[in-house]
Amino acid sequence: MARPRFILAALLVAAGLLGALLLWQARPGPAPIEESPEAAPPADGLTLHATVDPAQVFRRAFWRHPAPNDALLHAERREWTDEQGVAKWQWFLALQPGPETLTWLEANPFTLRTVAAGNVEAPEEGLPRWFPSQVEVSQGWRSGAGTHLILIEASSGTVYATDQGLGHAPAVSAPPAE
Repeated sequence: MARPRFILAALLVAAGLLGALLLWQARPGPAPIEESPEAAPPADGLTLHATVDPAQVFRRAFWRHPAPNDALLHAERREWTDEQGVAKWQWFLALQPGPETLTWLEANPFTLRTVAAGNVEAPEEGLPRWFPSQVEVSQGWRSGAGTHLILIEASSGTVYATDQGLGHAPAVSAPPAE
């Protein structure tokens, strides 16, 4: 009697592993890269790529995963690249934050400067159609240069956030040995 139980258990384990393998292979791949109609055309020698996958943009922008109760409304990340890598980047987010993300944002994790409640203008460079140029805010934060901006809209609680910057400097080669 022990042998049929062993065979049945082995078959169940094999079926479970096969099911897990099939689910793993069926998982969605990376978000498609597409051109952004609002982005400035690439400069000489640069190639523009944009992604609109909200979870991916959220992770790259906030260095964390969205909470399960965050409603990611819109997102876009643009990267201008050359043969050395990313030369310039820019991202935009609109979300209805859940309590966990709202508490985290209110703690000012990026140590930005607080902006006064009222009407705040967003940087005008290449805003997506869905990102407002002015927001009536209840709370907001801005970097010293003004490019990193996190705004909580007073009427809806929607968070609008953006930032932009230059790519990483290429590695410097070591001086020749003497």
